[in-house]
Order: sequence, then structure tokens, then C-alpha cells
Amino acid sequence: MTRQDVYKHLQQMFGCLTPCRTADKTGAGIANENFSAIRIDDLMQDNFAYLDRYDFTGCEPAHDIDMEEWAQEFDEPNQQALAASYANGDIHIAHFETDSELMDVMIWL
Repeated sequence: MTRQDVYKHLQQMFGCLTPCRTADKTGAGIANENFSAIRIDDLMQDNFAYLDRYDFTGCEPAHDIDMEEWAQEFDEPNQQALAASYANGDIHIAHFETDSELMDVMIWL
């Protein structure tokens, strides 16, 4: 999947929140890992200018993730919906990074 494919999927999610993982990259690995909810609208501002500052490193089906950790900022019904979508294989993770940080964004296909 290309960056543009991911952007098209994100556009279909306009108006929604989605789980996001951010972290700092260090010489010893990853530090300051954080799971939060991010507004798709914010990612789309100025024609995806925020995401364009990151290198796109791929998008793959979600596997071996802890949905409780990823969806911790969502209420119970939305956590259950996310878990069901994950179980059905409908969740993918788009990976973005710079030299010093990374961001993984959950998308539905």
C-alpha cells in the first residue's frame, strides 16, 4: 500500500478519531511510547502536511497488537467495535517516521 492509498483511506475516515502510537527513536531502540486517539481531520489539514513531514515506511494488517492499549482513550462500545474489526482483519497500521520519532496510525479498510 502506498502513502497515497493510506491518505485515501484516511479521507474516508474524516470526522473520526483513530488510535495512534507515537514514540521517540533512540540509539537503544524506542522510548517514550504513547498510545492516544488522534482526529483524522487534524492529520488531513493542509493536504496532509503534518504526515508529509514523516517518511512513510509501509502499511500492513494489524497483528499481535494489544487492542486495550491501542484503544485506551475510547469508550467501551468503541473498544469492542475496534476489537471486533481487529478480529475480522479489517484493521491496518500505517507506519510513519523521522530520524528521531515514529508514528503508527490505525486505519480501517
